[in-house]
Amino acid sequence: MQLAPITEASSQDKIEINPQAENPVLINKEPVRVDGQQADRLPIISVDVQSSSSDTNKSLLENSPPTITKKPLQIGINKETQEVVIKQGETTIKTKEPISIEGNNLKIQTSEGRMPINVLPNAITKMVIQKEPQKLDEITLKVIDKQPIYETTGLKEEKVLNLIPVKMPIKTKVSAQTGEILGVEKPWWVKILDPISS
Repeated sequence: MQLAPITEASSQDKIEINPQAENPVLINKEPVRVDGQQADRLPIISVDVQSSSSDTNKSLLENSPPTITKKPLQIGINKETQEVVIKQGETTIKTKEPISIEGNNLKIQTSEGRMPINVLPNAITKMVIQKEPQKLDEITLKVIDKQPIYETTGLKEEKVLNLIPVKMPIKTKVSAQTGEILGVEKPWWVKILDPISS
């Protein structure tokens, strides 16, 4: 994403971002434009959003309500790929789905209406790596079966017979609402290598 001026948004602002729209970024129904030398670039929105606690799995297990905190996000659009790019700290996710922020709540558009994104990018990264240590390559936010899902792709390094390095691709699906790990996909040959890898 090319750098552009950062537009600060408050909790009272209603932000709508649709990467396929003619005016992809609206704040309070007004298009956000970049003037001057950077007019070819789309704005980056900086906003605080609410998030469940980073220890979402613990909250689910104990049946206790998750702690709500506000986390800063930077949100922009990649014109070439028509994707919304959301950055939190060192973690970047992408989505082709329209998103909105209203009253500090991040939501994604589904066929069932807008659904909340309770678990933010940094928490997803930690959960996925804790479940299956790996180097994450990409995180995408999708709507699958009418539910918001993070899909991560990464590589895990293994050694066959303690000698031969092998990189194993891993795809993980995580609920963007609860943080529950919905599935981990590994190549078919992993079952063959498991007894002889370290």
